[in-house]
Amino acid sequence: MATSFKVYLINLMSYSHSKLYIESLQRSVKVHRRRRECMVKQSRSDIDNLLLNDRLPEALPKTKHFYEDEKRLSAYDQVEYFCTSILRNFSLLNRQSDVHLLPKETKEAMAGLIFVASRIGGELKELQIIRSLFVKRFGLEFDKDCVDLRPGHLFQIICSDNRTYILSDVAVNQNGESTSSARVWCSSFFHP
Repeated sequence: MATSFKVYLINLMSYSHSKLYIESLQRSVKVHRRRRECMVKQSRSDIDNLLLNDRLPEALPKTKHFYEDEKRLSAYDQVEYFCTSILRNFSLLNRQSDVHLLPKETKEAMAGLIFVASRIGGELKELQIIRSLFVKRFGLEFDKDCVDLRPGHLFQIICSDNRTYILSDVAVNQNGESTSSARVWCSSFFHP
């Protein structure tokens, strides 16, 4: 009887720690998002100025960096969505130790956080802690399935190449007029 109560207390502590870390992750994402949005805004302005002054070769490296920042903002959106999905069904995580018996949305959110932790975990330290708590609760096999994207994995990557769109979008100046030389250069660079 005493051992079952001890196990219950350990699970309860792990449960509350997981919830606190997920809430902390949401706060960290908001802070990182604000910083990244400022960087994106400044990059957009810099690229616009370079394109308006026909300094196209100098705009390319900045555009690649801008594209990476946009992808990172998209990743932050995903992390926030995953956290919200997990917190919505968090009581089920406390009661269920078999990942296959959880709702599909919760499994996908957990798998998404594990996948993201393997890619950008250094920037958001809470991701690694949450990942280790999930491994402790649901096993190393679930973690490997999420990170390696094995057949039947729960997290699916959807990515599209928006570089041409970004460059041509930035090539429109403040008055809404298009910088035609930038558009021609963009299309020739990305579609030879």
